[in-house]
Amino acid sequence: MATISVVIILSVAILGGVCFWYYESLRLRRKKFAGRNELSDRNFYEKFVEIKGNAFSMREIIMAREKIASKIGIPKLLLKPDDSVEILGPAKGWEYDDELYCHLNVLYKHCKKKKIEIKQCNCLADIIELSLRADIMV
Repeated sequence: MATISVVIILSVAILGGVCFWYYESLRLRRKKFAGRNELSDRNFYEKFVEIKGNAFSMREIIMAREKIASKIGIPKLLLKPDDSVEILGPAKGWEYDDELYCHLNVLYKHCKKKKIEIKQCNCLADIIELSLRADIMV
């Protein structure tokens, strides 16, 4: 009976720790975007075209933005094409919680396999462009 109690207590403690880790990590990441004005899909597309040109349709770019926003847990309207990878990434001290790094890692491997020229992604526009060129949205 005592072992069951210990197992239950440990399970609850682990579950509580995981929940804290997830929500604290997300809170710290979202804190970097506090007070930022929202950017409509049309405005996002126009800024993207200013940076990267119009090789992709608005629909493709907006869908890519939505998928990346979903991955990193930030509302899509707060993301801008010129957001740096540092801003998009996890808060300092939470680097092991980096969905963006996982996406970039898979993207780079996919590009190598397809023999697509790989360049360093420094901002959201770079990530979207390379993802669309490689035809991959993980």
